[in-house]
Amino acid sequence: MDKKPTDTQNEILNTEGKFIVRACPGSGKTFTVALKMAEILTKWPYHHQGIAAISFTNVAWKEVELELKETFRIDVPINYPHFLGTIDSFINNFIFFPYGHLVLECDKKPILVGEPVFPWKFKRFERDHYQYFDKVSYNIEGDIVPITSRNNFHFKWKKFNQDNSLDGNFIKIKEMKENLKGKGLVNQSDVDYFSMKLLENYPSIAKTIVLRFPNIFIDESQDTSEIQMRIFELLVENGLEEIILIGDPDQSIFEWNGAKPELFEKKIQEWNKDITMNENWRSSQNICDFTYKMSDLSEKSISINEDRDYHHKPEIWSYDHTNPDFESLISQFLELCDSEGIKLDSKNIAILSRSNNLIEQIVLNCNHKKSVKKINPWKNNYAEQLMRSKYLYDLKEVQESFELLERTYMSLLKGKTIYSDYELSNLINEFGYFNFKKEVFGLISLMPNTDKTLNEWIDEFKRTIDPKINLKIDLSINDEFGDLFFDDVFGYNNFRKDYNLSTIHKVKGETFEAVLLIIKKKSANNKNYKTMLNNNQKTKDNEELRNIYVGITRPKKILVLAVPNDDKEYWDNYFFKKDTQKSLFDFQ
Repeated sequence: MDKKPTDTQNEILNTEGKFIVRACPGSGKTFTVALKMAEILTKWPYHHQGIAAISFTNVAWKEVELELKETFRIDVPINYPHFLGTIDSFINNFIFFPYGHLVLECDKKPILVGEPVFPWKFKRFERDHYQYFDKVSYNIEGDIVPITSRNNFHFKWKKFNQDNSLDGNFIKIKEMKENLKGKGLVNQSDVDYFSMKLLENYPSIAKTIVLRFPNIFIDESQDTSEIQMRIFELLVENGLEEIILIGDPDQSIFEWNGAKPELFEKKIQEWNKDITMNENWRSSQNICDFTYKMSDLSEKSISINEDRDYHHKPEIWSYDHTNPDFESLISQFLELCDSEGIKLDSKNIAILSRSNNLIEQIVLNCNHKKSVKKINPWKNNYAEQLMRSKYLYDLKEVQESFELLERTYMSLLKGKTIYSDYELSNLINEFGYFNFKKEVFGLISLMPNTDKTLNEWIDEFKRTIDPKINLKIDLSINDEFGDLFFDDVFGYNNFRKDYNLSTIHKVKGETFEAVLLIIKKKSANNKNYKTMLNNNQKTKDNEELRNIYVGITRPKKILVLAVPNDDKEYWDNYFFKKDTQKSLFDFQ
């Protein structure tokens, strides 16, 4: 092991029992988890009991696995009796699916549907309440609640009418949920709820899991929902003594998915045993000082990397939000990076935004639009749609991938283009939802990975997939494009290799030499940023500011915020106050 642990990491290594680790941005969280896990694995004496290391995404646990392999020479993959994977897979495999029938009271093995497994497409008529099965679940009290935007329903969501009677739409939703539960159907949020009920109603199951996994790490713990946190509390109540919650409330950006960062803070108070990792292996001290002003930390992070003394101070530029010239803005940023000796490369430089809508604006505004027109390899839509669906799947955009593939697959089956969701839903019902699910899931699993050129992908598809399916699919493309990679065709950065254009959510956990974060006037929840800034709100007050915080803590050397010209003074006052610096790069 070349990298030497810090004093704080050694303290974590030597601490036992249940405790909290607050891991600030760039503090080496992945290394720390792998360090602790490797130490325990090398001395593990049991053959049928193991360590469970849990995170919230496949990307996160795979990073831990890679660290175990490359830094600590641990054999991977991590196999029985240990577990390394997502929180969903842990709950599914060890709690719900072995025992779920006990609370569902169904005579069939439970079936998981909806995102992220497979889109729910069951609708018998336009306003059928059954179409919302994957959009509702249970809160911790057992009430049925929406788990998506209320705008996604054809009715105004409410439980009671003004006379305190149950609302008619709510009654239909509840009846639908009970009916499908009786058939063994659940979405992932249902799985969490029924797993909690299992542990509450059958303490012996909780004790069995504690015996099976006497040592549990939960990474990204700030993203746990109330029900998920309760599941682990029940394990503690039934004898789990070795449990570590690792996370950072400042970086909780999944409240839309049920995350409650205050639960992490509450555990710090309850357990009264926490360690803060505030050494920063990623960013210069100038960036650490700048980002601290938005954080809820009691102390600044201390830069300990080789670029700790890098001279560039974060800047705030402005742009005309009524008629933005993103191409000029980005060109100026790239010139700055080039002048600082940073190689113009998508691994080094990131252009970030809060929303996909702004990404689309940037793409249309910049030279990307010219590049997109040049790339047209397709001789037919089916080839493009199949390849795009697999590309999205490999990027973990599972819902979007399946929605595209199911439409494409049904079009191939019927020999005609399927346009409307309503037509698609009727055809899937005729086919049989679960038969169709099996067919489409089988196809996406069989298709080659997209880490190759288009020609290589097509050759492998023809060699390995064509003989296994009954459909004849024309995958021919225009010859001059066959040597392009999938990123060249489907990525935002078509023919652009000098920077990575992405949303904040997609780069959480990543590091770049330089970051330009472009911010709109209003946040995703339609609130004005200047109001938040004027009220001196911090990450603890607002998820939208936590998104900004995640974005500004990605770079090592150069950080620039680009904000609407009307709001620049508010951003300047917030970050610079008396020492407001004027930038040469104001795009009025």
